[in-house]
Amino acid sequence: MPGTSRSLVCNRIVTTSDGVPLSVRHCGSHAAGHTVVLLHGFCLNKDSWNIQMTQLIRHWGNNIRIISYDHRGHGDSGSAPMHTYHIDRLADDLAEVLVALGVTGPVTLGGHSMGGMTALAYLGRPASKRPVEPESLVLVATRRGQTRLARPRPAAGYPPLQASSTNSYTAYLARAQMR
Repeated sequence: MPGTSRSLVCNRIVTTSDGVPLSVRHCGSHAAGHTVVLLHGFCLNKDSWNIQMTQLIRHWGNNIRIISYDHRGHGDSGSAPMHTYHIDRLADDLAEVLVALGVTGPVTLGGHSMGGMTALAYLGRPASKRPVEPESLVLVATRRGQTRLARPRPAAGYPPLQASSTNSYTAYLARAQMR
């Protein structure tokens, strides 16, 4: 990824339970103090988060692990049968990526548009179907739709995001509860 100060950027394929190859980019160590998972919007791809990834790495260095991936049918990920293109399936994909990458510990989900819907659908699942319980949630230009949240979980001590500009968003995400 251009502009990053970290050389440990990995790209890999995670194949979902229904056989769709998802293109995943991750950087940082499993031992990092916090993991941020960035979920892109409709008709975008994981590259839409490059600026935010660069800023987070600059600010948090080795204490952060960042994951971003292309949703099914987007970017470098494979296509899927038409009936699988729905938000609940994207939440399944998110759960499978988290498991495949061995994500544990403090996690922030950041979602733009469709990615935000995916994060909310993931949080709306029963705890037994959430392999990781996020500590924080950042939403940009999204909506809940028909998803029911198990319980609302605003980031403690942080007001709702008021602006959608890249700089404001990056600053807000950088203030997420990272230890």
